[in-house]
Amino acid sequence: MKVSIELDVGELVRVSGPAKLRVAKGKVIVLGAVLMPENEVVIHSTRSYAVKCVDGCGIEVDIGDGAAIEKPQVDEEPLDSWISKVDELLDSGCKSFIVVGPVDAGKTSVAALIANRIVYRGAKVAVVDADVGQADIGPPACVSAATVDKYVFWLRELYAEKLRFIGSIVPQRFEKRIVGAVVDLVWEYRKEGIDYVVVDTDGWVSGSSALEYKAEMARYADIDAAICVGCEGILVDMFKNYFSALRCGAHLLASPKVKRTRDRDVRRLLRSEAYKRYLGQLHERVVELKTTPVLGSCLFSGRLFDAEELKELSAILGVRVVAASETNDAINIVADQYPRQQAIDELVAKKAKHVYIHIVGDEANVLAGIIGPSGKEEAIGIVKEIDYTNMRMKIVTPYQGEIKGVILGVIKLSDDMVESGRVQRCAI
Repeated sequence: MKVSIELDVGELVRVSGPAKLRVAKGKVIVLGAVLMPENEVVIHSTRSYAVKCVDGCGIEVDIGDGAAIEKPQVDEEPLDSWISKVDELLDSGCKSFIVVGPVDAGKTSVAALIANRIVYRGAKVAVVDADVGQADIGPPACVSAATVDKYVFWLRELYAEKLRFIGSIVPQRFEKRIVGAVVDLVWEYRKEGIDYVVVDTDGWVSGSSALEYKAEMARYADIDAAICVGCEGILVDMFKNYFSALRCGAHLLASPKVKRTRDRDVRRLLRSEAYKRYLGQLHERVVELKTTPVLGSCLFSGRLFDAEELKELSAILGVRVVAASETNDAINIVADQYPRQQAIDELVAKKAKHVYIHIVGDEANVLAGIIGPSGKEEAIGIVKEIDYTNMRMKIVTPYQGEIKGVILGVIKLSDDMVESGRVQRCAI
């Protein structure tokens, strides 16, 4: 159904998707983007946008099932305050931003608005998506980035130009990887001559660790300004304590009072769509593990045992051990079945090291990052199996170039690209 609406100067309407908005006349602002006649905006079913008239406006909206068009109450929509603060920071010479805040606060919308205000000024901006769970730009379990030189209304409209594989869809335990990935990408864009950068982050804000690692991210990436969307109560004080030392300081923006939230099922569906987007047209590749490093693995982090040592382990454990390795403090074993606890205890006593048992097949369907000749991640893939006798890994990936290394994650995917499990320690 198509709805035509006339708006006076300064008047707002809120459009919730699924819908497509077209400017019929005048000039409107959506997420900081200034739109002229014939400009269109597609609004996803999980999104809603405030549309403000700047100059005698008429809009046409094609609405789908579940869509809505409403006139906001006073102070329900913070669009004006968002634009005012972002423009103030840009006018002050601030070029890089980090956006933090709780889940569903509006962080991604603010990140897009910042990008749009930069594009409005005629510049190009790099957007770094550091939310490994939501993962709007690139695949989940990655930090990804893309440049923006035209208006964007949802970061999912972008396609990742660069990505760094983290391996998890939750940041806990992976903070160092995420910090390193963000810093690497920000400086890489600066070397390419792109000084405007926006970093969008995850919604983990409970506890000091949640903000501390984001503050480290901002500090090492030399970010100018931090913006917290929807910060309230003690979170305001914590945010200011961690980010006020940035060159352009720490700033608060309100969340929309009416917003669309996403439950766990919707988030899982969106992640599945993102996996499919970056795992299309898969090719089976065989990786020679004797010559190709495998990161994120317990087994391949240590010295691999030879055939005689494997026989000794098999005799002690009473099961067939197909591969094993040791580090300074641990022995990692791959066996055809789980041994008796008494046998494991005997091995621990004999070797004076921790012993970890993996079963053949544990590696199947694990999400992985593919390192190319540059030493950087080129794509993601899915491990199918490991031939421990010949030390070869079968992995499916859209990437067809030289594989210099593989990074194992802790996520498993089903054949239809739905998350089917998480590994507690490491896949193998």
